[in-house]
Amino acid sequence: MEKNSLLEIRKKLDILKSQCKPTDIWQTYLDEDDDMGLFYTQESINAVSNTLNQFVQALINMDGYNDSKSVKELIHKLIIELNNISHKYEGVIETNEREELVDFIHSVLDTIEYDYIGDITEQWREW
Repeated sequence: MEKNSLLEIRKKLDILKSQCKPTDIWQTYLDEDDDMGLFYTQESINAVSNTLNQFVQALINMDGYNDSKSVKELIHKLIIELNNISHKYEGVIETNEREELVDFIHSVLDTIEYDYIGDITEQWREW
């Protein structure tokens, strides 16, 4: 992969990581509506956010994205960790959150031009 192209992809990934995570929206809900505390806690939002950050940072740290096995392993690790969070913080990942997370993951994968069909998270997802 050309160096300039890789740098551009890394910039886009960094923007996704720092400004576009679903947890940014969830945090706003929690901050603006006390009733949202039934669904979200600061701890659960932080757990999901940190997991997404680690996933994106691992991709940023890669030398390229041609090794689809390595990318798939990172996706698998992400989904397993989100499963664990979902079990620990029951209710944090429901239908809307699931859709937002899948959209985010697909946006990340589209950024690195990873080839997938349908919902790549479905094969491991429990949330």
